[in-house]
Amino acid sequence: MTDNDWHGPVNQLLYCLTLDRQLTDEVVDRVARLAVERGALRLGPQAYHDAATRALAAGADLTELPMEHDQQARADFLRRFTARLDELRPWPETGFVKQDAAQWASFARAVPVARLDAPVIDVRNVLRERFDRIGAEGEDLYALILRLGTGETVALLGSYAAGQRVTLLQRDPGDPETLRRHFQQATGFPAEKIQPL
Repeated sequence: MTDNDWHGPVNQLLYCLTLDRQLTDEVVDRVARLAVERGALRLGPQAYHDAATRALAAGADLTELPMEHDQQARADFLRRFTARLDELRPWPETGFVKQDAAQWASFARAVPVARLDAPVIDVRNVLRERFDRIGAEGEDLYALILRLGTGETVALLGSYAAGQRVTLLQRDPGDPETLRRHFQQATGFPAEKIQPL
């Protein structure tokens, strides 16, 4: 993260405060836990900690978002937020991280290794990640690219058309059975719904 890359993550943090009139310790704790658990704050605790720290160190203008909290209240919240994140260490390891859809081109020679016995919408709900459109205009083709905690990068390919199922693609060389096991462990997707191909 460069010195100026804090804007997006900090704005996400501040957006979490739009319904809070007072920035109590409970509010700070709630937002910190959203980052640690990667709930509404998907980038994870390190990204938000780094962004808040950089914004504070730069003395940045934090009033970009229209909210009732002034600059001082927002800066104070960020200081308390980073302190609370530090208190919550060690942060849990994540099983997977969504990757940019631009990586889809690297899957040109990928091998299908499993069919998930579920439509895109169900897979999306289990993984709590959105699929990205990869097909040309008018094509109903979507992919979700994940880097597993084991270091492997996989893609899930599917369509929202009725009756369609999702295919797990293996990009890099390796044992398909091991990859299927790693995928299941990383995502918690039901093992009985992962059908080897």
